[in-house]
Amino acid sequence: MLKRLREAGHTTVSLSVTQNNPAVALYKKCGFEILSVQQDDFLMLLRQ
Repeated sequence: MLKRLREAGHTTVSLSVTQNNPAVALYKKCGFEILSVQQDDFLMLLRQ
């Protein structure tokens, strides 16, 4: 999906994920950074 977004010209991608979700580690590995914390969620951002 990230490849398709890049090909479509998108330069940033954001997502929201629960803090205790194991996928947080995967998102970080893919380059996402935690932008903010909202209650039990992280707002994560990938700059491409």
